[in-house]
Amino acid sequence: GAAALAAAVGVAFAIGAWRTNVAFRRVFAAVAVAGILIPPYFHAIAWTILLTRAASASSDRLAAVLGLLHSPWGAVLVLALAHLPYVILLTLSGLEGMDGRLEDAARLSRGPAGTLRGITLPLLRPHVFCGATLVFILSVTDYGVPSLLGVNTYPMEVFIQFSAFFDEAKATAAAVPMILICALLLAWQLRWMRQRPY
Repeated sequence: GAAALAAAVGVAFAIGAWRTNVAFRRVFAAVAVAGILIPPYFHAIAWTILLTRAASASSDRLAAVLGLLHSPWGAVLVLALAHLPYVILLTLSGLEGMDGRLEDAARLSRGPAGTLRGITLPLLRPHVFCGATLVFILSVTDYGVPSLLGVNTYPMEVFIQFSAFFDEAKATAAAVPMILICALLLAWQLRWMRQRPY
C-alpha cells in the first residue's frame, strides 16, 4: 500500500514540478526531496501530534482521528509520505534524462494528455518501478512506524522473537520469508530492467 501510494503521488508531484511552469516548482521539488533526511519514525510522531492537536476540540473526533491513524491505513499513509522523496527523486532523474523532443513531437498530434499517457509515463516506468520497489522494501522491513502506531506487522513479530523471547533461531527463521520476498522482488526488477530498451 505504501509503495503504490508513494508511486502515485510521487509521479504526479515530479511531473508537476518538472513539466509545468508553476511558480517555485524547483523549490517545491527540492523541499520534497529534502524530506529524505527525516526518519520515518519522526514522521509518525509528527502526524500523531499534528492530528491530536487538530482534533483536540472534540473527544469523539479525537478518538476517530487517532483510531484511523493507529490502523494499517494510518501506517500506509505515514510510510508512503515518509518514503515519497525516493519516488520523486527517481522520477525526476527519469524526466531529466528523457529526450524532450519526443514529447514535443507527440504534443503536436496527441495533445498534452495523450503525450503523458503515450510517451512520458511509459518512458518513466523503469524509474517509477525502481522507486516503488525501494519504498516497498523500506516499508516492509520498517519496525519503528508500525510499533509507534500499534499496528502488528511482520518486522514486529521478528523483533518480539528476538528481544522478548531471546530466541535468535526463531527470529532468524521468521525473517527468512521477508528476506526472500525482497530478494525475489529485486531479482525480478533487475531482469525486467535488462529487457527494457532504455
